[in-house]
Amino acid sequence: QAQAQAFVSCLQRNLADPAAAMSPRWSNAGAAMLATAWTLGSIANVSAQGLSSWIGDLSLHLPQNLTFSMPMGMGELELEGGTCHGFQLQKFVPTDNSSSLVLEFGVELIGFGIHCDIQGQDNGTISMSVVAAGSNLTAAVSIHPYFPEASPNLPLPLGHVNLTSCVADINIVDFEVTGTSSLATLLAGFPKDLLAQMMGGFLSEPLCNGLKGLVEQEGTAALHKGALMSEAFLSEPAPIHQPVALRPLLDWGAYPPVMVMRALLNERFSMWAGRAISLLDFSSLSQQLVSEQGV
Repeated sequence: QAQAQAFVSCLQRNLADPAAAMSPRWSNAGAAMLATAWTLGSIANVSAQGLSSWIGDLSLHLPQNLTFSMPMGMGELELEGGTCHGFQLQKFVPTDNSSSLVLEFGVELIGFGIHCDIQGQDNGTISMSVVAAGSNLTAAVSIHPYFPEASPNLPLPLGHVNLTSCVADINIVDFEVTGTSSLATLLAGFPKDLLAQMMGGFLSEPLCNGLKGLVEQEGTAALHKGALMSEAFLSEPAPIHQPVALRPLLDWGAYPPVMVMRALLNERFSMWAGRAISLLDFSSLSQQLVSEQGV
């Protein structure tokens, strides 16, 4: 939170001066501040319990039209989609590997659980219900800078997102399979504990591929929307034109009583300095002001 507040203050301070905002000094300092503010280090104090309660209601949609080889030569599975929900988490460890303008951070999820319903095809339909618990996942994500057209010297951390690494150790505790395909019939004939052990290694690759599609496609699209909204605030403000006068303007500096008062202040100031302002008679001035149209 302190880093984020410092970044906002720095951004406001520099945007108040357009020349400073476009200078190389602000480009380097701003990029460094952005890299600091957007790292996962700022959420290192988030408890796993609080994070687990937050992600418990999330639902992850698996990608479609992906083909995977089943273990032990049991054939190919064409993934038609699915959802994962019921997230649980015991420990959350963030890391920061940012370099220059590219932000890169990693997460290690220890003791997480998840429930996935998967639909696929293999010369027939196949549906799988998979429940994992006590599993581990290590992943790293990089965010490239976005250079606005209006202010290319002020890059934003809202560019393309890449999943740079993903390693999953899935521990399956429950597995159900149904369908009309021969693969579904074959899997249903295995003992459940043996099948869960085999599927634990098999599901690691689909999980990382699904996470890759979610991060790189949905994440990039979301940041791009944010970049377009933020870019409008970095553009030079539109010039403010002087309003058109509806009637001739009166120059009060050329008004005779005002000129007399100005001369008195310049030439006779030492004579009445410190006296009460009530000694001045403004009656004629007030009468002339009231008689002017539009006053």
